Amino acid sequence: MEKNKATLILKDIMEKLSLIKKEELSQEQVEEQVKEEADMSLKLTEEAVNEEVHLEEVKSEEEVVEEVQEEVQLEEQESEVIAEEEDVELDEEKYVTREQYQKDMASIKSMIEDMKLRYEDEKVSMSKEIEKLSAQPAAAPIQHNSEDESEPKFKFARDRRKSTLDRVMENLINNK
Repeated sequence: MEKNKATLILKDIMEKLSLIKKEELSQEQVEEQVKEEADMSLKLTEEAVNEEVHLEEVKSEEEVVEEVQEEVQLEEQESEVIAEEEDVELDEEKYVTREQYQKDMASIKSMIEDMKLRYEDEKVSMSKEIEKLSAQPAAAPIQHNSEDESEPKFKFARDRRKSTLDRVMENLINNK
């Protein structure tokens, strides 16, 4: 904002100077304008310095606020860690005791042993079935059947020489 005011004032001064010719201005008027401009520039610089000092104070206050917030966060984290440690002590009831664990492990081991025995029984029964099936032939043996020349049922062109049409028709009709 202060920069905008300064630029506006400088623009006004430049406009005034451009409108008024240097010849028409008397020495006194020029001195008065120079004094006014100097006073205005001093006021603006003082205001700018005051604003900067105020901004520095605000920044330092913000830094203090941030530091306080960080301290509060650290304290909250420490209290959470302490609360978690207390919760760990209270959660012992949720955990399994050594005796209960050993009992459960023994039951699981016995179940695994039962499964192994059943698997072995199945394996033996399957091997017996395989032996039984392998003793029987997989399929009946195949006998070679040579093509028997059978007499055609119908003959084309008995009294004449066979044409292509006669041969084709004979093959179609006498097809086995």
